[in-house]
Amino acid sequence: MYLIVFLLLINLPLQGQDLTSPIKNQVDIGIGIGMDYGGIGIRGTYLPINKFGLFASAGYNLNGLGFNAGAQWLFPKR
Repeated sequence: MYLIVFLLLINLPLQGQDLTSPIKNQVDIGIGIGMDYGGIGIRGTYLPINKFGLFASAGYNLNGLGFNAGAQWLFPKR
């Protein structure tokens, strides 16, 4: 039991994406949990131009099939 709690509390330093270089025509697919994934599901994102993305996701939300779709604008870091 303590091993499980220890593994959940480990903090790993992560480095975010560097958005200073132009990103376009990039496709990302991932699995996860939350509203971004339609519950427990899969999400796909397409970046047709720099800093603008279109996404769609589908998953099971413990009550049936859930889905989410939309657009996002990526803000540059300061």
